Amino acid sequence: MDNDILSTCKNRDLKDQVESDLNNYLSNFKDYALGQKNLSRRSDVHLKTIQRLCRKENTPGHITLIKLYRVIYGETHPEKLLSLVPRVVREVLLKNKATILPDDINYSAEIKREVLTDKVFSEIYFLIDAGNISKDYIVYKFGEHGLHTLERMYKLNAIKYESNGQISLGKERLHFDTEVIKSAGVLLSKKYSKPVNSEVNGENFLALYVDCLPDSVYQEWLRIDKEAFIKKAELAKKYRDPVNGKRVFTYMTTDTLTRKNNEDTYN
Repeated sequence: MDNDILSTCKNRDLKDQVESDLNNYLSNFKDYALGQKNLSRRSDVHLKTIQRLCRKENTPGHITLIKLYRVIYGETHPEKLLSLVPRVVREVLLKNKATILPDDINYSAEIKREVLTDKVFSEIYFLIDAGNISKDYIVYKFGEHGLHTLERMYKLNAIKYESNGQISLGKERLHFDTEVIKSAGVLLSKKYSKPVNSEVNGENFLALYVDCLPDSVYQEWLRIDKEAFIKKAELAKKYRDPVNGKRVFTYMTTDTLTRKNNEDTYN
């Protein structure tokens, strides 16, 4: 079977399965609309996204699937959740090498709010996530505000102090949903992207391209981006070196040059 046809069939199967599971879950609520709002709040998936999935208008990504099925099954343990989800959902999660946090790790809505509203909190969080960060470095870089931010992060269990003096992420984590990805990506790009370094090979990579394309080619763009990002993430996990390595970031986005009445957009 042609790969494009096979992919279309799998997307249709996934849409059908998710629509069925969502509506089965929502049937437990007397008010369908209130059930959707409740699921949105508990899963941290945008209400409009849930409404579209219930109408089979969209194909969910692996992050959305994890968030929804955690609530649907009331299960956060990685292996148990993978064993519970339907086959077509499991295949998508495994194909995308989706990361389901260990059982003693939780996603925190409060940490998400801090990251979206406090630029210093956000920057410190991602510096710590990259590794090889000490309290002295944070104080040197951000001063008293940085120290107070660390104290707040510690109270939220967002960080922990290691015996070697380094700081690492705690048991409460930030979920990388689309809102967080855009906010953090723009913040890190604005502060740390160095255009002048692009004049020398091996320092960084900057690129911009705009055009007008048929949907089939645009879908190919998205596929290439996704595959490239997964490969980069795999390399990072394999060769991570928090002691001698460089702290780096990558932010990727491909989209249409249109907006839908400010729908699902973030400043």
